[in-house]
Amino acid sequence: MQNVLLKALSDQVDFELGYHFVNGIYVDSDEDDEHLFNGILMRVYEDPEVIRVNSPKDDTMIERLMRVRKATPQVLRNNPNFVYIMSVDDADRYDDELILREGKGVNWTDTSAMRFKGTTIKTVSSWPDGLIIGTVATPTEQSNFWGAVNLQNDFNVIQIDKLTNAGERYFFKMLMTADTNTAFGEEVVMLDAREGNVITTSNTTITMKSQDDAIELTPGTDQTYTIEAAAVHAGARLSVSNKSVEHKATVQSTEVAPGKTVSLYYDGKSWFEGDVKEITLSSDLAGQESKAAVSVSAESLEV
Repeated sequence: MQNVLLKALSDQVDFELGYHFVNGIYVDSDEDDEHLFNGILMRVYEDPEVIRVNSPKDDTMIERLMRVRKATPQVLRNNPNFVYIMSVDDADRYDDELILREGKGVNWTDTSAMRFKGTTIKTVSSWPDGLIIGTVATPTEQSNFWGAVNLQNDFNVIQIDKLTNAGERYFFKMLMTADTNTAFGEEVVMLDAREGNVITTSNTTITMKSQDDAIELTPGTDQTYTIEAAAVHAGARLSVSNKSVEHKATVQSTEVAPGKTVSLYYDGKSWFEGDVKEITLSSDLAGQESKAAVSVSAESLEV
């Protein structure tokens, strides 16, 4: 009987720990039993040394992976343990794009190999859609991502007993400590295209509502904005889009040029943009050339 109960308990612990290892947020409060420790993504978000890659909203999964690959240092790209990590839904989108390629994709009864340019793609449950991370990830000490569970000792870790002597209901108690970390932030390449929770500004104050918010600003003149972050924790992100044609918006000392979008991250004390890489693809250049051709054609018609 105890073996059956232990298996049921371990299955539930695996399920709970899996989410916290990915998306966990630590809150220092004895009354909070939901935010127990920072997951691996919180460690990445709050690290200013992480390589961040910008991506237009209309990018395909293939274009996103191309940007991540081009932003990856060669020493990492050639590491056999270097992988791309994404959500299950994003992996499905990538598979669909490969299948829909005329004359080159696999048939609909099969799935495409989960690789890009020879690099393995790993999917993780509870991983946010729109987020792609490239790093060295292995079950060995060479991994750049770390997750650990410390079982205190065999006598205190798990306790099972009946609630009443004559009853059939059991009481479970488990005590353990867990944590995550990244070895080197500069060996993590992140493309963050998540769709944040849309918020609005009150005058020049931006009040965060969740860990991942997005706001559109249309300043009439060059304007400075401040962020109120009392409701969020370390690892929060604010995506700022400046819709103005000629005026810049300055958010927490970070300038957002007209027509640009910038992601700001919170380390628990201050907001930062981080090491951002602007990667230009051949498809971007083709789009610019087509726009230029349309502009020239319009001018010739006016003449």
